[in-house]
Amino acid sequence: MNAHDELSSLFSRFYESEKETEMSLEDYLKACAREPMAYASAAERMLAAIGEPQLIDTSQETRLGRIFMNRTIRVYPAFQDFYGMEETIERIVGFLRHAAQGLEERKQVLYLLGPVGGGKSSLAERLKLLMERMPIYVLKAGKDMSPIFESPLGLFDPERMGDLLERRYKIPKRRLTGLTSPWALKRLDEFGGDSHKFSVVKVHPSRLRQICIAKTEPRTRRPPSASPPSKRCLRAPPGSRCGSRWAGGSSSSCRRSAWFPSCMRSGVHWFGTPCCSCSCIYPHPALPPSSWNRWTWHPIRHPRRGCCV
Repeated sequence: MNAHDELSSLFSRFYESEKETEMSLEDYLKACAREPMAYASAAERMLAAIGEPQLIDTSQETRLGRIFMNRTIRVYPAFQDFYGMEETIERIVGFLRHAAQGLEERKQVLYLLGPVGGGKSSLAERLKLLMERMPIYVLKAGKDMSPIFESPLGLFDPERMGDLLERRYKIPKRRLTGLTSPWALKRLDEFGGDSHKFSVVKVHPSRLRQICIAKTEPRTRRPPSASPPSKRCLRAPPGSRCGSRWAGGSSSSCRRSAWFPSCMRSGVHWFGTPCCSCSCIYPHPALPPSSWNRWTWHPIRHPRRGCCV
């Protein structure tokens, strides 16, 4: 086998391992009896992907002993490229460990705070990479998969069915939340309460396909030191513009504030709506100039730009 065939075979095996696998609800429950990771929480899957740490006694090396004060540190192979961040990584793993135990951390959000260039984004990217290692099991009804990727165990009531599931399929009763999404309830009503019409899909989280892993871009706020945008006041009479500018949106800065009781900065005035692009307000063309006042201003087409409707 040449190099090209070996690469093609490796690519095919990798693609097949990442494909979705559909099974019945009964097969899923049998898989839970064999493999506890089939009903594991997100924190437990992350801990399994991170793996066990290696204990290093820094007192045996002079350089490490000076950095870590001769303490025994834990080094995780999944974060072996992050040098000098052992304490931060241990805090992240501790957060996941407490969340996996069902403590208060399971309701909290992991927030990374630090200076620019401190490695926050690199840690987040590594965590997303680790999320792809462990598959999840998603409830499916017909051809539709659950939009929130919910667990099939949400269909079962812990009070009525918990003892049976724990005795036959070795699923702990505490794993049954009893919370069913409106989507699953609607499909259950359509099936007439027949749970055999549900199926389960084994899905691998993916960053590229945006399955169970999402990235949201933050909105950049204007820094406090930046000055507000310079715009003309819109309280000018027809055919002219007021010479004063906004000063933080204060209406008292305009010399013609007596004409208009509110500032046009909000974008919508009590007597009309400005243009979405140029914010030009012109008097109604059907009225003579003698009757132009603050009650007859309406948005019309801009004579030069042609943008107002």
